[in-house]
Amino acid sequence: MPSLNLKDFRFHNLPTNTKILIIRLRSLGDMVLNTACYKIVKENLPSCELSVLVESPLQDVISGNPYVDNIIVLDRDKIKSSITNQIRFINYIRKQGYDIVIDMHGGPKSAIFTLFSKAKYRVGLEDNRRHFVYNIKVKSTSFTTIHSLEYQIRTLKALGCSVNNARPYIHISEEDRLQANSLLKEVGISEDDKIAVIAPAVLKKHNEWQPDKFALIADYYQQKRCLKILFASGPNQGSQIKRIGKFMNTNFISLAERTTIKDLAAISKRSIFLLCHNSGPMHLGAAVGVPVFALFGPSNPTAWRPLGDRHHVFYKSLPCSPCAPHPLKVCREGDPECKKMISAEEVIKVIDDKLG
Repeated sequence: MPSLNLKDFRFHNLPTNTKILIIRLRSLGDMVLNTACYKIVKENLPSCELSVLVESPLQDVISGNPYVDNIIVLDRDKIKSSITNQIRFINYIRKQGYDIVIDMHGGPKSAIFTLFSKAKYRVGLEDNRRHFVYNIKVKSTSFTTIHSLEYQIRTLKALGCSVNNARPYIHISEEDRLQANSLLKEVGISEDDKIAVIAPAVLKKHNEWQPDKFALIADYYQQKRCLKILFASGPNQGSQIKRIGKFMNTNFISLAERTTIKDLAAISKRSIFLLCHNSGPMHLGAAVGVPVFALFGPSNPTAWRPLGDRHHVFYKSLPCSPCAPHPLKVCREGDPECKKMISAEEVIKVIDDKLG
C-alpha cells in the first residue's frame, strides 16, 4: 500500500471496532510515559480494541491499565534464541488482524513487527532509517526542545487525535499494595512508619553521584526527621547501593534487586519523597504522585524532567551540558563534574523547603 497523506487521514474516522496495536518495547521510563497515550487513543475512539506490545518484564507498567484491552509480551531472550521463535511471534502478530499499528519504539525489531503485521495503516516517524516500513509517516520534532512525553504523543496528534492533559498512569491494586507492605515488613518497616526512597543506581558511570552524599542525606533524614530511608535498585545494581552503606552512620535499609516494578510503584506512592537520578524510577515515582527530587547531569531536563509541579530538578548547566550520549572521556570514567557540583547540603535544603 502506498504512503498516505496525513491530511487525508483522521483517527476519529476509523471504524468503531478498529483493532489498534501500539509498539513500545522498552525502557522503564519510556514505558511509563507511553501510558499517557492509551487514554488518548480510547478518548478519541472509545470502542476500539487497543493492544500494546512490550518486552518482559515491563508489562507490569501496563497491567491493570483501564484503557488497554490486551498486553502482548515479547520475551526478548526467547526471540533471540532462534529464527523459528521469531517467525512464530511474527505470525502471531499477523493473526491478530490489526487495522493500524503505531510504532512508537522505532527500532529494528519494532519495524519488522510493523512491516509484517498485515495492518492497513502502519505509522512511524519519517526520519526513521526504516521509514520505508510505514505508509503513514509522521514528521519528527527536535527531541531537545520538547518533553519526551510530548515527543511520544505527537504521533497521535498528527493522526488527528485531540489531547487533553495527557499524563502517565500506573495502576496499583490492593494486592500490589499488600505485596509491597509484605516486602517492607521483611526489612523491618511497619505500615505506620514514615518512609522515603532513594534510588541511586545508574546505568552509566558518567551519570553517577558520589555515594557519601547519598549516605549523608539518608543519615540526616533518619536522625533529624525520623524517616526510614529505603534504598532501591533494578536488577544487577546492588553493588552500587552497597557502596553507600559503607558511608552511613544510621541504619542501612536496602531493597536492592528485590522489588518488582509494581513493588517500587506502591512503595514510592507511600513515600514522603523519592530521590533519584534521571531514570525509570523517576518517571515511575512522578506517575504515582510522590514528590521527586531528581539529579540531572548529562541528560537534558527539558526533555526528561519529572512531570508535575511537586518535583525538583538539580542541574548544573555547564558549557558541556547536556552531553548525553557522548560525554567527555574524563566523565566516562566516573565522577562527572556536573554531578559533583551538586552538594548533599543543597539537596537537603531543597527537600526541606519543598516538604516544609
